[in-house]
Amino acid sequence: MLYSVNLGGYDAGPVLHPGTDRVDERVLFSDVPIERLGWRNVVVPHHFEDTKRTVQYLKTRPDLLFGEEVATVWVDGSLHDIRLDAEAMDGLVAPPGVVVAAPPHRRRTTLRAEARTVEALGLDTPAAIRRAVGLLDAMGFPDQSGLSATLFVYRDLRDARVRAADSAWQRMILRGSRRDQLSFNAAYWSAGLRTHDIPVPWAAPNALFTLLPHRRARNRRVGDDAAHPAFLPVPDAFVDEAWTHADVAILRDLTVPAAGDGTLAWGASPPADPAFSLPSPALAAARMALSAAASRAACIRDETDSQGIHAALCLRANPAAVVLADLPDAAARRLRRAFGDRLRSAASPGPAADLVLLGQRDTGGVARVPPAPGASVLVVLPPDVPPGPGLCGLVAAGWREEAPAAGWLRRLARP
Repeated sequence: MLYSVNLGGYDAGPVLHPGTDRVDERVLFSDVPIERLGWRNVVVPHHFEDTKRTVQYLKTRPDLLFGEEVATVWVDGSLHDIRLDAEAMDGLVAPPGVVVAAPPHRRRTTLRAEARTVEALGLDTPAAIRRAVGLLDAMGFPDQSGLSATLFVYRDLRDARVRAADSAWQRMILRGSRRDQLSFNAAYWSAGLRTHDIPVPWAAPNALFTLLPHRRARNRRVGDDAAHPAFLPVPDAFVDEAWTHADVAILRDLTVPAAGDGTLAWGASPPADPAFSLPSPALAAARMALSAAASRAACIRDETDSQGIHAALCLRANPAAVVLADLPDAAARRLRRAFGDRLRSAASPGPAADLVLLGQRDTGGVARVPPAPGASVLVVLPPDVPPGPGLCGLVAAGWREEAPAAGWLRRLARP
């Protein structure tokens, strides 16, 4: 699997060398449709206001995009004449036993030397660079292990250590610097792996690729420009979230064109291509608040029009909980494959729900079965969307809204 990202026309590539290669599929993610010979183009949203962080979300988590049974090659959009034939893959990129590989940097050999260069060139905020170096100190990273150039990275996702390293890489970027070379080698060291050096001079035309300058260098330099999106904080809850491909695959399977009220997975509209959708960082705090509420509930009634996505988030958060929901047959079958009989019809006999989820277009269950005494009620709704009939009915009955739990999530208090 070969993949790359080109957002905002930042680069002119990636461009393949004409001819055969050893790659089964090639996916190019972009924010507008792009035609590139040999590539499947997938349009994705900007998950962060800082474009570079969106690129890194896709770059660091190929397991969430493609699954855990493939090997991937990441290439920067600045690479041209990309050649991945049998000789290149077996001889240069991934000899037997190699699970992670990248070209050595050559110009610098330590992460701290890279940090000094990043600061001198103004490629990130001084505070972010200090945080990144602080992470290296805290983990005891021996900074003599070499520095990789992460414009070309091979990873075998079938190895659990690789997946753990990628997750650590993502967290280190979010907690430290947006310059991913400051954390790549340390993340893989933390998983017990050392990166295989691909023996090519990355800055010059070589047997694998040719590097060209970026076409648009906007937002590349940060320095002390407080208006730069690099200064925007990363949602703390998103840093702490732990996703696997299996988790995300369930949510993707439940996504349909009619998104109802929107969901805490993707936002107010379904993704253009659900096959490669990723959980929205902006809604991480709301998901964590929902998960915390679900973890304290034994029985949850889902009245939102989310096609089962909120039910899935609750079932994932609490392995002992039961969720009552009236879902389309396909969604109900998918959730039962994942969670068994913990998904039940809203009409099922049994204990009353101690957590009720409402949306803009609730299914009418609140009017039919009001929340039981002692039950908690959460409204899952974008802030600018008017209340639905279920919420209006409860307000008319004296329920009041407490301080918003987190963004889309509101908590109702019993009269």
